[in-house]
This record gives sequence, structure tokens and C-alpha cells, in this order.
Amino acid sequence: MAKLSDTQLIVLSKAAARDDGLARVPEGLNSAAAAKVAASLVSRKLMREIRSKPDMPVWREDEEGRGTSLAITRAGQDAIGIKDGENDGSGEAATAKNGPPEKHLALTRHVYNNMIHTVSANTWKKLTSDQQQIFREESASAGDLMRKMIGEAEADQITKLSGLGLQVTRPDLAPFRAKMDPAYKRIAAYAGEENVKKFREFVEQGRST
Repeated sequence: MAKLSDTQLIVLSKAAARDDGLARVPEGLNSAAAAKVAASLVSRKLMREIRSKPDMPVWREDEEGRGTSLAITRAGQDAIGIKDGENDGSGEAATAKNGPPEKHLALTRHVYNNMIHTVSANTWKKLTSDQQQIFREESASAGDLMRKMIGEAEADQITKLSGLGLQVTRPDLAPFRAKMDPAYKRIAAYAGEENVKKFREFVEQGRST
């Protein structure tokens, strides 16, 4: 199965945590983006569309104002690692009943799934300066939104796990980063020292914002 985007994972995870298995449109996601996310999840049979009833979260409305909701499927639960019986309608996975499978969680922040917006040089040259500026601004805005959504979802999950007895620690990351120096040197050998230097500057800039 093709890799799921961060937005798709958030939509599936939040739907799986609900009693009814229905998805809500993430805050800040516009209608065009929401339609694209829904189309992808439905085409892959990870979610299905159903006619909205009163008190159900509405994903989209047609021209006549009739609502459509998105419900997670068995395949959708499998895609995010939820096994049979883990969600029995209580709104929480089996972890809420039995406690987390591990007793300790160290947040080292050494894994990051980056999404990059790319455009061909020829296409970019065809855009006006105003269009290029819009592209830059909206790309940055989309990145900020995704970091916010992922950060909030992660914080919520950590809070729930902590409440179940998981010992969460945040160790000093300096030793971890120091161990990366040999890897950066190997990358620089084929990617170029200047490119690696620029990448690390971007990383530092991201840490400070």
C-alpha cells in the first residue's frame, strides 16, 4: 500500500478513536484539500462515504446542502495498526483497557517525516512574480498547519499514555546529535558539503521557531 500522508493518518486515527468511527475535517483544512483527502481514502477503501444523519460530523455538502460523512473501514483500521477488538465502541483502543505495552517512552525527536513541495524549473519560470510569492506563502502556511496538527495530535497521545502509567522522559539530545556527525560526513560525500550545511541550517532554524 502507498504511504499515507500525515493528514490522512490524522483523519484515520481520530476517526478510529470515536465511538461511531466517523471523521471530522481537521481544523484549518480547506474544502478543496478536504475533498482531495477524502477521495484518496475512499478510493483506497480506507474510508467510506455515508449519508449524514443528525448529530453526525459532516465532511462535505452537495449543492443541495445534503451532508456526507466519512466512516473508517476495517481496512482503514488495519492501515493504522488497529486490530480486531481494539476499538469496541468505547472510543478508545485496547491500550486504554490494558495499559501501554511498554513502560517507558524516551522522546528523542530523531525521526522526522518531511513533506516537500516541488515544482519543475520550467513551470516555475512561467509563473509571474506574484504567483511565485503566493506559492511560497501558501506552501509555508501549509507546513505550519501540518506541524500544528501533528504536534497537537502527538501531545494528546502522550498525555493519554502518561495517564495510563507510561513513564515519558525527554533526554538530553546533544549526545544523539553528536552521533550524527559521521552520517553527515557520508552524506556530504555525495550530496555536497554546502548542501548538507544548508540543510543543517534549516534544521536549526526549525528548532528555534
